[in-house]
Amino acid sequence: MSEMEWLGKVKKTIQTVNRSIAGLGAFFLVPLMLLTSTDVLSRDIFNYPIPGTAELSEYMLSVFILLGLAYTHQVKAHVWVSVITSRLRPQVQLFLNILITLISLFIFSILAWQGWPEE
Repeated sequence: MSEMEWLGKVKKTIQTVNRSIAGLGAFFLVPLMLLTSTDVLSRDIFNYPIPGTAELSEYMLSVFILLGLAYTHQVKAHVWVSVITSRLRPQVQLFLNILITLISLFIFSILAWQGWPEE
């Protein structure tokens, strides 16, 4: 097996894992929607909100967003400032893309490190 075939298989595996994780993140959207809707209805109709709804919504929204980030980056569905970057040379665009990816990786690594539970 050549190196290019091996890298192609690794890329395909990573893409499949990203798609699966994004689907798992989307799964958390349904309970978030149901919880928020039920809380609004119970607060408005019965004047009794569900305790802890705000906290649970924050946690589920965090999970939803973080699980979808890799897939969003993979399919390049994030927002780009293309008005400026489209006018640059391809080498400069590539450099900026690599730089932004490394900065993002650094920031997300810090978020994961700080979010990891201590024992």
